[in-house]
Amino acid sequence: MMSPSFPLLSSSLRERHLVVLCLGVAASLLFPEPGWGALGLLLVPLAMRHRRWVLFFFLTGLAGGAINGALWRSHQLPGECLGKEVDLSGLIVTLPSEQRLATGLRRVTAEMDVEQVDDPFCAGPKRVRVTQYLEAAEAKPSFQYHTRVDGRWRFKPLASQINPGSHPDQARWASRGIDAAVTPVSQLIHAPLDQPIPRFRSRVIDAWADREGEGWAAMRALLLGDTRSLSQAAWRDLRHLGVVHVLVISGLHIGLLASLCFLLFQLPRRLLRIPGDRGGMAFMSISALMVTGCYAVLVGASLPVMRAYLMLVAAQLPQLFGWNTSGRHGLLLAISAMLLWDPRILLGASFWLSAGATWILVSTPWQSLAIRSLMTTQIKMIVLMSPLTLFWFGETSLLGLATNLVVVPAVTLF
Repeated sequence: MMSPSFPLLSSSLRERHLVVLCLGVAASLLFPEPGWGALGLLLVPLAMRHRRWVLFFFLTGLAGGAINGALWRSHQLPGECLGKEVDLSGLIVTLPSEQRLATGLRRVTAEMDVEQVDDPFCAGPKRVRVTQYLEAAEAKPSFQYHTRVDGRWRFKPLASQINPGSHPDQARWASRGIDAAVTPVSQLIHAPLDQPIPRFRSRVIDAWADREGEGWAAMRALLLGDTRSLSQAAWRDLRHLGVVHVLVISGLHIGLLASLCFLLFQLPRRLLRIPGDRGGMAFMSISALMVTGCYAVLVGASLPVMRAYLMLVAAQLPQLFGWNTSGRHGLLLAISAMLLWDPRILLGASFWLSAGATWILVSTPWQSLAIRSLMTTQIKMIVLMSPLTLFWFGETSLLGLATNLVVVPAVTLF
């Protein structure tokens, strides 16, 4: 009996269509104005009439990216609002980052989802970067994770080439969905939200906050996504060893955790004969997705982590539904959907690292999974990540080719 197929994913031709669709979305970022890309819609009927499906999918991606770009432009802060003071309320969605300045003050930054703005003209931004300069004693309670904050704020520009002494990272802001920056000009009102998972995460972070040492700092980074305790010297050593990605939660962690889950959940089938077992992968896929989903929530469910998790979900859908296709088809479908939803993720390193790690993961034959297969997968990831980190961060480590073979498997098993 033939297994059921899913027409959208089953053929290699459809896979080429998805690749072309992604290329069309990427091409939309090259236009200075989104309206130029939207003109591709005029050629879509012509491509359909002549059955030029490659051209059809390219134009569809181009037009979809352009329409998304027009919507994104509507969320940008008008130039007249820079320096303007408004009443604004929002939810802190990241752990606050603290930096000690030469003046003795502490600069505390975080990201906040905007919920309400009193001035409709300046109400476009949906997520803003909040910054506050405080004395050391006042820095700890500022911008607590998953807290609603109300007050009066002043809009300011994000760091860019036009700000002397600032790192030119407009692309990074766009890929993370940050539309503007604000700083408070009055006393803020903090209202913590009583939700189980954020409360549990905050409680564990607070419980481990007083435990000193690089070991505890690494534990907080790996298990809770909290890298604030790592010193500049520690980050320098990690870069030299080529293992920064070990402590920055990304698609590598989601992929390797899923690999470990498949290995563990496959052991009962290898050790004993289970009545009624027909060799399906549904149980292992669902179990791995549940474990990695809980981990994604525990480390804060940031955009890079959730993108990596959604890629893993898409890669496992063919196994769950018995589709006559490979995990790569599902991953391509997930990437296409994410690019149509937000083409600017192409401008950030996290998308490429997550997509690369997940692509290697879905190419691994789980039916023959073993320690040797895990090591082979890790070597493939090292070969892929080295040029990616060189391109995005301007450096890579030849020593990392050796250290990763020891550090990453050990950390993953731990």
